Amino acid sequence: MTLVINRSSVSVNMESSHIVIHDHAGGGGFQRVPLVDVERVIVAGQPSISFHVLAKLMDKGIPCSFLTTGGHWRGMMDGGGGFHAGRRILQYERMHDGDFTVLLARQLAAAKIANCRRSLQRIAAERNVSLADETEWRLLSGLLGGLTMAKSVDAVRGIEGAAANGYFKLLGRFFPKDAPFERRSRRPPRNPANALMSFAYALLENEFTAAIRAHGLDVAGGFMHKGIDRSPALALDLMEPFRPMLADRLTINLLNHRRILADRHFETVADGGFHLTADGRGIVFRAFDEMMVRRSLSESGHITIRQLIDREVCRFIGMLEGKEPIRFHRAA
Repeated sequence: MTLVINRSSVSVNMESSHIVIHDHAGGGGFQRVPLVDVERVIVAGQPSISFHVLAKLMDKGIPCSFLTTGGHWRGMMDGGGGFHAGRRILQYERMHDGDFTVLLARQLAAAKIANCRRSLQRIAAERNVSLADETEWRLLSGLLGGLTMAKSVDAVRGIEGAAANGYFKLLGRFFPKDAPFERRSRRPPRNPANALMSFAYALLENEFTAAIRAHGLDVAGGFMHKGIDRSPALALDLMEPFRPMLADRLTINLLNHRRILADRHFETVADGGFHLTADGRGIVFRAFDEMMVRRSLSESGHITIRQLIDREVCRFIGMLEGKEPIRFHRAA
């Protein structure tokens, strides 16, 4: 299970073989979680966690991720994954291989654009809407074909950026009226729709970061993204094809099914942006974890989304080693 510690009003301690969470707000309350059942921990905000708990997680090799209240990634603690020096050396060598880097960037962008199209197709079909005559839809097809001509990572980024603009224009049509999505905004998100999307991206980034670290790669060693300002660049690279089919679909579903409400589950902060409330984060955490354990059809049969992410990282290692073709996941 994924244990989420989501409120700054809680204290977390160890009692024998259980993690005990005490909420000091309101009437208080206890939650006892057997350590043996915990596979990963996510901490949002600034709860009080004893060193005993952190030491136990480290000893057991249970990854613990830390997010800000607004969902930005702070860092991760785990008990392993750093003992693959040869793998990291190969990763660094490949980062300086221009031909490999451009090919990798092309294939990442191609998979992302293809998954943007597939995700839009599914959403439109659910609402009995046709996109065939839309300018942005035709643009996505043309840009996908144009990637083969890109000779540099900057050129790939330019095509990917143009595709993202067209994609978000189409995607914005499917948000509910009480949570409109005019355009993508971040740091800070300027409306509830963007705040929810950013939070979903942060959770997806966390999943890729955990898988990358578990397999001994340097999460800062990206190819399309650059590891500046403590950015987990490789996680941002590998999650690109998964954004539309996971994070964006989750955002739209939570808002349209009214599990997340624009007037109830968000708050404005000092920088003028929007953040999810603690209750809102709790709903998203649960929905996201439900999605991660959902089984999906892949080349390897029916596996969970979390297993699919792990296998994508393993395939990427095969690409670094020259044992796998450079190609990334595309939704069926």
